Amino acid sequence: MPSIIPSLSSSPSPLSSSSSHQSLPSSLSSSSSDAATLQSKVQQLTKQVEDLTSQNSVLSKENAKYKTESASFSKKLEQQKAKEAAETKILEGMMAKVEENLLQSQARAHAAEKQVNALQQELAAARLLANRNVSMGVDNATVSEMRGQFLEVRSKAQLASSQLRQAAQDAEGHI
Repeated sequence: MPSIIPSLSSSPSPLSSSSSHQSLPSSLSSSSSDAATLQSKVQQLTKQVEDLTSQNSVLSKENAKYKTESASFSKKLEQQKAKEAAETKILEGMMAKVEENLLQSQARAHAAEKQVNALQQELAAARLLANRNVSMGVDNATVSEMRGQFLEVRSKAQLASSQLRQAAQDAEGHI
């Protein structure tokens, strides 16, 4: 940065000649010394201003860089928040579906239990009837018919039992 104060030592001064300096009064000699001191201080201050201007430029560049990084991080943070919100919504939907499937499995298991109980009651009644008929001497055709009914009831009970087991396994799988 160019100095705005003219250099005192470079300008010709009527007092700068060595012969006249010796003959000058001491007040003028002191004034010349003060000017040199001032010139030195001006040079120091000019150097400080140049250094501070350079530092300010560097700091301004760093500040701009950090502002850009901060904006980038803020944008990434907002994107991450949006992504997490979307994932949370998806997970909540999945949980609702699992809960719905669990309720359906429980309903199927409950229905299968009812069916098993009903079939067990039918089976007990058929056995009781078969025992009564045997003791009464019912003919072979009736016994064969009852046996067929008995086997049919037994088959239905086994089917209902397997459905109940499957529903229980499905329910456990969804838990």
